[in-house]
Amino acid sequence: MPRLALEVFAGPPAGGLLVHDAAARPCVVAADATLQAAGVRPGMPLAAARALCPQLLARRRRPARERQRLERLAAWAGQFTPQVVLVPPQGLVLEVGGSRRLFGGLESLLGKIEAGFASLGAGACCALAPTPLAATWLARADSGCRLESFAGLVRALSALPLGVLELDDKALARLEGMGLRRLGDLLRLPRDGLARRLGPELLERLDQALGRRPDPRAPFEPPPRYRARQDLALEAEVADVLLPPVRQLLEAFCGWLRARGAGVLAWRLELLHHRCPPTRILLKLSRPQSAVNELQALVEARFAALELGAPVTGIALRSLEIEALAPPPAGADLFDLRRREARDPQWLVERLRARLGRDAVRGVALREDYRPERAWAWCEPGDRGETAWLRQGLPLWLRVPAEPLEVREGGPWYRGPLRLHPERCRIESGWWDGGGVRRDYFLAEHPAGMRYWVYRTSAGDWFLHGVFG
Repeated sequence: MPRLALEVFAGPPAGGLLVHDAAARPCVVAADATLQAAGVRPGMPLAAARALCPQLLARRRRPARERQRLERLAAWAGQFTPQVVLVPPQGLVLEVGGSRRLFGGLESLLGKIEAGFASLGAGACCALAPTPLAATWLARADSGCRLESFAGLVRALSALPLGVLELDDKALARLEGMGLRRLGDLLRLPRDGLARRLGPELLERLDQALGRRPDPRAPFEPPPRYRARQDLALEAEVADVLLPPVRQLLEAFCGWLRARGAGVLAWRLELLHHRCPPTRILLKLSRPQSAVNELQALVEARFAALELGAPVTGIALRSLEIEALAPPPAGADLFDLRRREARDPQWLVERLRARLGRDAVRGVALREDYRPERAWAWCEPGDRGETAWLRQGLPLWLRVPAEPLEVREGGPWYRGPLRLHPERCRIESGWWDGGGVRRDYFLAEHPAGMRYWVYRTSAGDWFLHGVFG
């Protein structure tokens, strides 16, 4: 990840972004493509870089943030293989030999990995080799080499510059003083003499790269709770500007979820400000989800009505509740479930809730109570509640409160005379909770064909309580 120091800051400015060290006379650590085209190079004094590009934006290097981003990328990569190893400060090693069949072959797997890194905004230089150290060196040289076996490994490594070894300056200068420029020059030297001059450690590393010695490595263990943060290169004053970095956070988050075979039920975005408390956005789902497009749609719906109280300097994401997902059907595409999800009406509910507020979209469920006005309750959309009431021929639409009716010619009147069916239903309930009722309910028909549910109280008053469809 050669641009890791830059990727810590999202949204590079048009004038160019560079990262410098914390020395008394700072020097450039990394520069984006705009500044490199203008002649800015790593190691250059910051003052010289400013002379070349006065409009550049300079940020001090943040090693802790780089480590966090590297670990976030490792957690994302766990969806492809459980064997992910950190190679600080800028590298990852993935053991993909056992995953090729699961992802449709090696080329398909590598394509998914490279496309995934691109969607995360990670400028990854990828290489494939039969040993982890060889793959690391080939990737550092940006060779693009893909070796599935040891055949050709010596030739590929021999062409690499000595800089891929990441030796200290003194050791590298000694090798260059001997006229050595590439690994091939090093491999042709007598082993005993090389060990006397540079120590046995270098020989051991060469043997590990060539597969002559074992190279055991401890895999990265993802955290049980997901937390991620993305700083911004420039402060954002409108919510729409935050959508691209939020998308990258969600891509990494969903990769972590897929690696665990889980979906998120509750998560939180925090918009960070310079001298103000963060703006917290809580998002809840009625069922677990790990599809980045759907989570992004919820964020966009919330951002549509969001007004920022202060400029945003960074974004943080935290998982609050996750749940294991059911295995996908045989032959399903693990990375593109959007078509199936788009046909699910539950997602309409989730998006409406994200835009209007969670309490603005609710379901209605029936409950066991003989008093019709108390025989329902708000519920989560999709919950059915007690459905026995639906089999009793009662109306689905109630007037709450019941509407008083006139009495004409000895019977109830509602926009005309109402004809009562002879059957009646007496409801006498609620005396124990202070809401006691005693009513006689009738099915009433209007001359125009409408049907109503009316009742008469013990005092002889008539009320319209329900309307049949």
